[in-house]
Amino acid sequence: MDERREALLVGSHEAAEQLLRDYETSRTPFVLYLRKFNIDVLHGPDEHSRSFIEDTLLDDLPTGVGILTVLGDIPCHATPRELLGRTPALWLGDDDEWQDVLEPIIGAAEMIVSEFTFLSDGVRWELEKCCKSGKALQTVLIVPPMNSPFACVDHMEPLDQFTRITWANQLFTERISESFVASDLIKRLRTIAGLSSQDRRELYRTGEMAARLPLSSISLRGGYKERLNQRQIELALSEPDAATYHYQFWDWYRLASVLGCLHRIEDYPMEEMAFDLAYAYIEVLQGIAHGVVPSEEEGSFINDDLQVKLATTVYTLIKRYPERVATLENYARATFDRLHIECDWDS
Repeated sequence: MDERREALLVGSHEAAEQLLRDYETSRTPFVLYLRKFNIDVLHGPDEHSRSFIEDTLLDDLPTGVGILTVLGDIPCHATPRELLGRTPALWLGDDDEWQDVLEPIIGAAEMIVSEFTFLSDGVRWELEKCCKSGKALQTVLIVPPMNSPFACVDHMEPLDQFTRITWANQLFTERISESFVASDLIKRLRTIAGLSSQDRRELYRTGEMAARLPLSSISLRGGYKERLNQRQIELALSEPDAATYHYQFWDWYRLASVLGCLHRIEDYPMEEMAFDLAYAYIEVLQGIAHGVVPSEEEGSFINDDLQVKLATTVYTLIKRYPERVATLENYARATFDRLHIECDWDS
C-alpha cells in the first residue's frame, strides 16, 4: 500500500474512531451507513452532481450529528478517497470478527442506512442484527429498482421487517434527507443533538430517551399514502408497465405494514384506520393475484401463508367494523375468489 493510500485510510479510520469516542463520552448521536464497497453507486440528477449517499447525508445532517461507515478489504485499484468519499470509515480490513465490532455500533446508532445490491450473507446478518437490536424503525433501506443491473429483492426476507424502504433510482432526483422514509429520523437527530451532553447521557443511562423522543410511523403513513395518490395519477395519464405495478404494489404493502406498526407499537386505534388497512391488504392481495411479484422464490415472504394472514385480517376488519369498511366487502370477495381463498361471509 502506497503512503498516500495508507494515510487516507488511517485518517478516515481515526475520524470514525473519534466519532465513536464522542458517543461514549457525550452520547453524540450518529448515523451508521452500510454499503457494499466493491460496488459503487453514485446518486444525483446529472453527472456533475452525483455523489455517494453517505456524502449527501454528511452535508445534510444537523450540526452535532456524526456519520460513519465501515470498510473491509478494498480493491487495490481504487484509492480510499475514490471509494469512500468524505465520510469517516472504520477500517476493519480482513478481520474475521467484523461482526463483533459492528454489533455494538448498530446498537448505538440513532439512525442506520443500508444500501445494498443483493442480499449477501453479510447484508442479511446486518439486517437481522438491526431487527434484533430493536433498530428496524430507525433503519432506512436503499434497494435495487426495477430495470437495473441487479435483481429486485423487495420480496425477500428479512425485508418484511422494515418499513423505511426506498429504491435507489428515487435518489437520483431526491436527496435522502428529503425523502419521507428518512426526514423524520433526521429531525429527531437534530433534537437529540440540541440537548446538552449531560442531558443526553442521563436520558440514555436511564433508558428514557425513547420516551422523551419517541419514534413514530405517522409520517411514513402520510408519505406512502401521498405517493400512492401520485401513482394513481400516473396510471391514469400514461400506459402502465411492469415497473409501475411493481412500485405500486410495494407502496401498498409498506403502507399496510406501517398501519400495522401504528396499531401494535404505538397503540393507534384500529377503528380509525380500519378502512385504510383493509383496503391496503386487499390491494396487496390483488397484486399477488395478478402476479405482480414473485411468490414461489425460496426466501420470499410473499407466499400462501401471507395470503391467508392478509385475507383473515380483511375478513375480521369487515366483520368487526361494518359501519366503516362494509363497502369493501364486494371487492374483498372478488379478490378472495381470484386467489381461491375460501371464506364464509355469511357466518
